[in-house]
Formats: sequence, C-alpha cells, structure tokens
Amino acid sequence: ALHAALRDDAASGVALMEPAGVESLRLPPGGDVGGAVASELAEVALENGRSVRAKLVVGADGPRSRMRALANVGVARWPYGQQGVVATVRMEGAEQRQATEQTAWQRFLPTGPLALLPVAPAGYCNVVWSTTPDHATRLMAMDGVAFAEAVNEALAAPAAIARGALPWLLPRGEPPLPPPRASEAVGQRGAFPLAMLNARQYVDRRFALVGDAAHVVHPLAGQGVNLGFADAAALASTLERGLAAGLDVGDLVLLREYEAERSRAAIAAMAALHGLHTVFGAPGGVAGGLRAAGMGLLNALPPARRACVETAAGVGPLSWASTGSF
Repeated sequence: ALHAALRDDAASGVALMEPAGVESLRLPPGGDVGGAVASELAEVALENGRSVRAKLVVGADGPRSRMRALANVGVARWPYGQQGVVATVRMEGAEQRQATEQTAWQRFLPTGPLALLPVAPAGYCNVVWSTTPDHATRLMAMDGVAFAEAVNEALAAPAAIARGALPWLLPRGEPPLPPPRASEAVGQRGAFPLAMLNARQYVDRRFALVGDAAHVVHPLAGQGVNLGFADAAALASTLERGLAAGLDVGDLVLLREYEAERSRAAIAAMAALHGLHTVFGAPGGVAGGLRAAGMGLLNALPPARRACVETAAGVGPLSWASTGSF
C-alpha cells in the first residue's frame, strides 16, 4: 500500500527502484570524531548493476538487516528460546467483528503470551503467539479452522488463579471484556525465533539505522512497531533541525543526536518488556497470585490503567515510543 501511494503521488519526489537488492555499501572513511566529509557521499551498489550515491543512507530492513551488516555494525543479542507465531484470523459474526475494531486482547499463558490485535478491514485480527518451539511447530501444521479454534481455546481458558481466591488483593474494578471468537486463519502464517537485539551503534557517517534494524524487543506488548515509528519521526526531526542550521544531513555529530535519543528509548523499552516477560513467565502458585493481584490492582486504578494504555499506544509522557520523552 505504501509503495502504491508513492507510485501514484508524482509530487512526492520519491524515486522507487524495485526490485533492487543491495550488493554493497561504501561509507566515507574516518574515525569516530567530527562530522562527515561533506564532499564525499555514501554509495550503495545494487544487484541490478546500478549504484546510488547519497548524503544519507537509512537502514530500515528489519532484524536481519543487510544494511547493518554491510555497515559492519555489530549487535548484542539475547535469545528467549521461544518462537513467535504470526497469523491473520477472520472473526465470527457481525457483532464479533464490531467488538474487535478498537480492542486488543492479550492472554499470558504458561508457554508465553498470546495477543489478538485488530487490523483493517474490520472483522480481521492479527495473532501474535509466543510459545515453545514444539508448540509453534504444531500450530504451523494446523489447518485454518483448527488454528482458529486453538486461539479461541487459549483465550477463553480459565485463569490459573481464580479471581475470588485473593479477594483482599484483587479490587473489583471494571469487569474484563470477553474475548471474541475467530472462525479461521487466512493467508500465510509465519514462525520466527524470539530474541532481544540492540545494535552497538545506530549511526555512522552518512548512515543511520531505524526500527528493527536498530533494536528488537519481545513482542508481548506489540511495542516494536511503535518504537520503529518513533525512530522515523525522531530521525526526520533531527534532520530538519540540522537543515535549518545549515548542516549536512550526513554529519555524524548531527546523527549522534538521533542516536542518543532513540538508544535511551530502546533500552528503556527492552528493560521494561524483558521484565514483563520474566514476571509473567515465572511458574508457581505464589507468582501467579502476585501477578493476578497486580493486574487486579491495575484494573481498579483508572489513572494507572490509562497511563499503561497510553504507553502501549506510543503516546503520553511516559511512552518510550514518544520522541523527546527521555
């Protein structure tokens, strides 16, 4: 859809080259001090034999970023030993479709969290299921109807700790919405190993990384996309400030401003999401009771609940996805 919009907008000033795999990347030489050499551009050689020279190259090609590798940027990686299964499901009935338009559901299971996220068009949801490698293999082998039924059973399964078991720790708050039911999985499903990843640097002379090419967080709260959008917004804002000051957009000093802002935000998100993963992954009745108590207390405190919603949506003063919040 994005490519189609750019093709249709002749005034955008964007030239699309597709298909166009990257063969090599050459950045201006120099140490890690000072600005980029204004007279020397970065050069990207494409697999079709063409080459492009630019003041700034942005790597936005995902967690296995070729641009990051070609720029010789190392990463710190922490595997979780889990698989993430992603799919799209069709929801049952008109009432179910309406219920999923603006509401997301997440269930914390012993094997990992399961999220049901609304997408367009109405009546469809994306599934992100973090689970064990063996269970992921079974989910991938199911037909569309069986997969949807597995999602329904997991979302509707009784809680490990009954709400009435700890009445003094579980304020009533608002009752939770019942999860909707999926009728079948549509389109392709995918499975990928889950890991936390952070590039050792986000920028170099005439080069910047954004989104999953720079950092990868656990998908349990769906925050990866918000961090990526905020990276793009922060980079655009940094470049705008630089241009207004008469600077070269590939100047390393300027790009370091972007790196400082977004690396802090990414590390904060990694710490928070890894903490949630650890807390909700801890087995045992005591841990389950404390988790239930915490969620019940959160549900009973509208200001705290609202702050969590704003953070998850990538807005508000506490959000690591908001530019300028750190």
